[in-house]
Amino acid sequence: MKIVSGRTGSPHVTSQQFRQMLEGILGQDSYILTSGENLKPELSSNNLLKIRSGMMCHHGCISCVEIGTYDEVTLTNGSHGMQRIDLVVNRYTRNTETEVEKCEWKVITGTAKASSPAVPTYTKGNLQEGDLVDECPVFEIHYNGINVTEVKSLLSVAGSLAELNGKLEEKRYSISQGGSLAIRNQRITKKNNRVSIEAGLYTTGLGNANTRYNGGSIPAEIAPPGSGAFPAIVTKDNWTLIGIGCVIIETNGAITYQINSPFQKDTYIWLDVSYDL
Repeated sequence: MKIVSGRTGSPHVTSQQFRQMLEGILGQDSYILTSGENLKPELSSNNLLKIRSGMMCHHGCISCVEIGTYDEVTLTNGSHGMQRIDLVVNRYTRNTETEVEKCEWKVITGTAKASSPAVPTYTKGNLQEGDLVDECPVFEIHYNGINVTEVKSLLSVAGSLAELNGKLEEKRYSISQGGSLAIRNQRITKKNNRVSIEAGLYTTGLGNANTRYNGGSIPAEIAPPGSGAFPAIVTKDNWTLIGIGCVIIETNGAITYQINSPFQKDTYIWLDVSYDL
């Protein structure tokens, strides 16, 4: 066992140890880290790609385009009447004599075909095993004839710890009273994109069976991605079960409801549902 984050009397922390630590924190895949312009690609011409500022992690190796700057990558011409896919990779190398490591952009040219071109191969290394070359595909460049038709980003942007904490935090919301429904009690929460609604609602007037009525709304930001119809228990004010109902929540948050039998004023509708955004 060796200490890494401590003094030993001589320099001892290696880049491999640092990458190993970052893999444990960020994961072993490849990500764009939230920084600068998140390595946004900008096609200047069919022969030149600008890559805006940002930072990325590939197998624990951190590299960047500095804030306030951009990198330029020269692209290879397309061919008339042919299609092609090129890869722009972040290429890691280590010099065996000097042990100097570096990252740089490299374009891997694909094979031109009349249709359905394949993505070119690249070098898949393992930095923890000491490989000298490790290439991370970051962009695909799609050609149709001599023109670039698409610059496709291949890496996702990893959220910050602040964003992650925000997703894990339980947020509370409420139903806005409206239509012919009033609110007895409610508990509406969102945690990690999961919405839970527990509500006791009651009618403010008479109603017919299997007829839809308006009943207020919830905030649109927590409305189901597709209109949702949720079953509900219907009781009298003395808790006697009188039927079943359905509460419909539209994508804009509007609430409507219907009951399978005629109902009086102060009929209670009990809703307990959960869904993912």
